[in-house]
Amino acid sequence: MVRVFGMADRKDAFLRIENLSVQYGEELAISGIDINIPKSTVTAVLGLSGVGKTSLLNAISDIIEYSGDVFLDGKDIKISNPTVGYVGQDFGILRWKTVKQNILLGRKIKKQKQDSDFLKSILESLKIENLKERYPESLSGGQRQRVKLASVFYLLPDIMLLDEPFSKLDMVSKKESQSLLKELLGIHHPTVLLVTHDFEEAHFLGDRIVVFSHDGLEIFENDTILKTEKKELLDNIIDMMKGEAL
Repeated sequence: MVRVFGMADRKDAFLRIENLSVQYGEELAISGIDINIPKSTVTAVLGLSGVGKTSLLNAISDIIEYSGDVFLDGKDIKISNPTVGYVGQDFGILRWKTVKQNILLGRKIKKQKQDSDFLKSILESLKIENLKERYPESLSGGQRQRVKLASVFYLLPDIMLLDEPFSKLDMVSKKESQSLLKELLGIHHPTVLLVTHDFEEAHFLGDRIVVFSHDGLEIFENDTILKTEKKELLDNIIDMMKGEAL
C-alpha cells in the first residue's frame, strides 16, 4: 500500500518504480514497491533497519537481481543504461590515486570529456580544492566523503543514489558536509534518492520524504512537509515506522 500526503503528479515522474521486489534466498527484502520520483528533486527514504532501503538503491543501480520494473524518463532502466552516481556508507575512493585523479576517474571510464572549469567549481563548493593533489589516506573522514560526493557530481549522473553517506562521520563533519551538499543540490538540481536513518537529515536535504513502514510506503510531498510542524511530522513518521495508525 502507498499513501501520499500532499499533491503528487505522477505524470512528471522521472524515475518510476513499479511492483519492485527483491529476494535473497528465502528472504523477501522488498515486496511490490511502487514509487514515482520527479526530476530534479531529492527524495529522502526513511525506515527501520532491514526494511529494504539499501536493496532499493541496489536494484535501481542494477547491481542486484529484482522483479518488477524500473523506468527512467519513460525507458526501461536496463535498456537505457543511464549514468548512475552512487555514494555509500563506505568512502569508496582509491587510496593510490590523488583526490583529483579519483574525481576524474568516472568521466574517464565513461569516456566523457573532462571539464576543468566545472571540476574547479565542484572542488571549491565542497571546500576540497586545496586537497586535490593529496592522497585519501592523508584526509579526514569528512574530507574523503566529500571527495566521493565531488566524484558523483562531476560525473553529472542521470540519477544520484546516496546511501547514508554521512552516517560514519562525527557530528561536526556531518553537519558541514550536509550543508555543503545542500548548496550543491541547490545549484545543480540532480535527481536524488537519499537513504538515511536520520530524520533531521531527511528534513534538511529532502524535497519529499518516503517512509518505509510495516504497512507499505508513506510519501510526504513537499507542500505537506512545509506546512507541518517538524515535531508533528517526526511523531507521525515514528508512528508509521512502528506500524501504528495516524
